[in-house]
Amino acid sequence: MSINITHKQFILGDYRTAVMKLGATVSLLLANTILGKKMISAGTVAPDGAGTSSANTGTGTLVLNATTPLLVGAKAGTYTAKCTTAATSTPTDAIFTVYDPSGVSIGTTDAGVSGNTFAKQIKFVVTDKATAGDEVAFVVGDGFAIPVVSLGADGELAVWNPDAIDGSQIPYAILAEDAPINVATQNISVFIEGTFNADEAVVSDGVAVKQAFDSLREKGIFLIHQADNGRYAAYEA
Repeated sequence: MSINITHKQFILGDYRTAVMKLGATVSLLLANTILGKKMISAGTVAPDGAGTSSANTGTGTLVLNATTPLLVGAKAGTYTAKCTTAATSTPTDAIFTVYDPSGVSIGTTDAGVSGNTFAKQIKFVVTDKATAGDEVAFVVGDGFAIPVVSLGADGELAVWNPDAIDGSQIPYAILAEDAPINVATQNISVFIEGTFNADEAVVSDGVAVKQAFDSLREKGIFLIHQADNGRYAAYEA
């Protein structure tokens, strides 16, 4: 099967669109941009100590990385970071053990006064005695709960990024119209089925559009490349 296509033609046949939520955008997104869908997100960190209402004795903090709080292997559920060795006057930093949502230990990190970074599945800095003027060191049993939320149907669309780990690394849909800069989510029309010109699809610099072919095909979206003779082999991989 082959299809005749003009140079700038993107839609090659019947198609379906839907209105979905696109996450905040810092720059204009062009129509025909391939999108992924975020499936997990880091939630709000909360104290998880042995005190009243899970309060901590120590006044230190655990702060998720602002750019990449989730790393490869991150799972939906609640991670915990527990102080398993208190700081000493030697001095030795307090030691925190980090557990995944299944309760399996995935490593330890020191809670230094200046903060130390933990980076396995989740990324954060835990800092001991962080409240100026009222500093209290962590004690064994102090801890933090770090929820990783499964977004499911409520997940927002984002520019497809093969290196992401939040779900947007999997191609999901194609932007049907330009999306303006927006500090909040916005409703936008996207292609969810159809056959399209791969040469007019928009991807980030350094990303090969062919990497999206298989995942989009599974969703009923077919991308076709132009052949040298001006014909298009349908469903070409």
